[in-house]
Amino acid sequence: MIKFIRDVLIMAILMVALMKIGEASFDDGGVKLENGCYTLVVVVDGDHGKKIITVQDCRGGQPI
Repeated sequence: MIKFIRDVLIMAILMVALMKIGEASFDDGGVKLENGCYTLVVVVDGDHGKKIITVQDCRGGQPI
C-alpha cells in the first residue's frame, strides 16, 4: 500500500513538472522562464554524493 501511494505521489510530481516545462524556452543561456528569468541547474559531485543546485537569475533577461 505504501509503495502504491509513493508511486502516485511521484506521478503527480512528474505531471506538474511536465506542465511547467511548457512555460519555459531553452536557449544557449539556460532555461528562460515566462517572467524573463533564466534558470540553470548544476549537478555537483561532492564528498557526500551528488547535489543538485538550481540557480535563478532575474537581471533583466540576460543569459547566465
